[in-house]
Amino acid sequence: MKRIKLIAGIALLLALLPAALASASPPINATGTLALTGVTGFNAYPQGQTCIIELEGIHEYSGTIEATCEVSARITAHGPCPVDAGEVRENWLTCDVCEGRVAGREGTFKVQQTCQVDPDADPNTVCLGVLSGVGDLSNLHGVLHGKGTAGTEGAYEGFIHFDPEP
Repeated sequence: MKRIKLIAGIALLLALLPAALASASPPINATGTLALTGVTGFNAYPQGQTCIIELEGIHEYSGTIEATCEVSARITAHGPCPVDAGEVRENWLTCDVCEGRVAGREGTFKVQQTCQVDPDADPNTVCLGVLSGVGDLSNLHGVLHGKGTAGTEGAYEGFIHFDPEP
């Protein structure tokens, strides 16, 4: 009986596999640059031996992604306040809400990133970002890897794809 259920389960998976593969769009290679072009809010306060920084600003993407984004970041700088970007080890958590074009499609999307800053490395910042669309771009998904200079600019590369529209 277990053998029959196993065979039936495998047959069902094999039957559904072509439909699942046909509905997924192929990944699109994404490359470009990202820059922090403005700071609209900044608050830093000590917490033990670290400095917690809350930053609001503007990110500008170019390349496969052409967008202007409102960024909200929480930065844990592993040193006393005040601290300049890239001066000490830092962990960044950011959320960008963007308006623009992704691979030629216009709309709104979000990028959530985690970044690590190492003042002894070159480039000193590495990030991992996850894209998700909303509204007209609700079928957008992607992963970006970034490298650059803390608090200024960098380059990204990764993959995006669009789910089929219902």
